Amino acid sequence: MQNVTRTEEGYMLDIPVNKMFTTCGDGYWSTVAKEVFVESINMFINADKEDGDGDLQAYFTEETWNDSYGLIYTDSEFLACVHTALIKAGISIEAAEDVCYSEQGMQGDNYVSMDAYALGDYVRARMHNTVAA
Repeated sequence: MQNVTRTEEGYMLDIPVNKMFTTCGDGYWSTVAKEVFVESINMFINADKEDGDGDLQAYFTEETWNDSYGLIYTDSEFLACVHTALIKAGISIEAAEDVCYSEQGMQGDNYVSMDAYALGDYVRARMHNTVAA
């Protein structure tokens, strides 16, 4: 599967984005509507679902978004941009659109954290089918 590498414990999803996403300012922690340069979307997926997965992280440049704007977290337009980027990278629509924001405390200075349970399942299934073939 493109953009996925196998590790000892599971799989690393690394999608280079390198484009502007937008925020519309409807989040709980920011009313700023602007463009944000997103470098990549990454996620660690355990080979065994029972071990849990890491959170999906959309990394942005601090030149285009910083603490003075608040958190991107809960902005509907930014999340829609993430869904679109995942679909363009070959992720199924169902798995991409299941991605949602994680907890407020999981947000970083240069990334937005999201839960992506269906995406983890999708990658595991695709990688299992690739290995079995």
